[in-house]
Amino acid sequence: MAEASASGPVLLGYDGSDPARRAIEHAAALLGAGPAVVLTVWEPTASFTGYDPLAGVSEGMGRAAGFEGEMDDIGAQVAQRTAELTVRQQRDLAYGRALTALAGEGSLEPVLELALREAAAFSEAALIVCYRVSGQRMSQIAQIGLVGAAPGGTMLPLNGAAQEAFRSRRTVVLDPLPEDVELRYDAVLATGRPRAIALVPLLVGHRHVGLLAIGALKPFEPSAVTFLSDLAVPLALTIVRHDLHRQTNEFAEQLAKGNEELQLQTEELEAQRQDLEAKNLQIQKADQLKSEFLANMSHELRTPLNAIIGFSELLLEEGQGTLSPEHFKFVQDVLASGRHLLALINDILDLAKIEAGRIELRMEPLAPASAIAGFAFSTRVIANSLFSNVTSPRCSGRALSAARP
Repeated sequence: MAEASASGPVLLGYDGSDPARRAIEHAAALLGAGPAVVLTVWEPTASFTGYDPLAGVSEGMGRAAGFEGEMDDIGAQVAQRTAELTVRQQRDLAYGRALTALAGEGSLEPVLELALREAAAFSEAALIVCYRVSGQRMSQIAQIGLVGAAPGGTMLPLNGAAQEAFRSRRTVVLDPLPEDVELRYDAVLATGRPRAIALVPLLVGHRHVGLLAIGALKPFEPSAVTFLSDLAVPLALTIVRHDLHRQTNEFAEQLAKGNEELQLQTEELEAQRQDLEAKNLQIQKADQLKSEFLANMSHELRTPLNAIIGFSELLLEEGQGTLSPEHFKFVQDVLASGRHLLALINDILDLAKIEAGRIELRMEPLAPASAIAGFAFSTRVIANSLFSNVTSPRCSGRALSAARP
């Protein structure tokens, strides 16, 4: 047996003859299209009887074929991994564009439609409808590819597969689609009935926010179902964010309206206060004028009345002999009228004192005869001008109790 040298292997049984060399060269030509194989020719150091050179060549060719098969397997694995990474990259790009759309400004419907277009493009969906859930009812808020359904239209009951999706908190895929489900859509080049439908619950904690219904013309790829399930949480948070923003705006509008009403009421109260102040000033001025009038009446009326009463008393005392009975009676009437007028003035002043709270009423005896006689006397002149015969009343001498200031 030959030993291996330090520089490479040794071909056993090769004696350097031309047939053996030709066989080796032929084998190397056959392997030229595959991986490079280096065959080192060594001079034999020993000879063996009965060695077949073709058997060694066949063994080398078998080993080369096995190596080529392993390379094919590695190439297939690399291609598969490359395809997976490509799908993952496309998924990440679509997911990023959908998140960017959901973070945009504006009303809820166009924001959701932009995100649904990205989801439809990646999942190859023919239609996508997003519903808002309120109790056991659903209303559409955005859609891609659905015909004849406007956002906020008819309320749909939450039952069947949709209810199962919320109960399991997982995406429910209907493939094949049941015959009793009717959905018409228009997706540019696709019209008719979808092959499969995926129902994705939109949840925030234990709150049922909405439902995403996706229809496709072919079975969903697992990557598409995963993508739609991952998009559920951002969609739900976007709906909640817009609902909170809408409620905040409504509350702010109500608060602003309330502030405006309060401002109007404040202005009305201020106007009423100013009006009351003006009226109060008028009342104070009227009261001042009344006080001035009473003061003037006390001075301007009492002084001449006292003069009339004094001269009447003087005439009655000194004119008994000089005045005729009729004139004497006239002087008595003048004196009585003056005293009566003075009493009226005093009563008016007493009323002013009552209003000011500076007078106290007290009870004292009153002779009805004198009071009635005074009244009859003051009205006798007028009564005589109206009636032909007027007589004075007769009164008893019984005293009564009356209030006098």
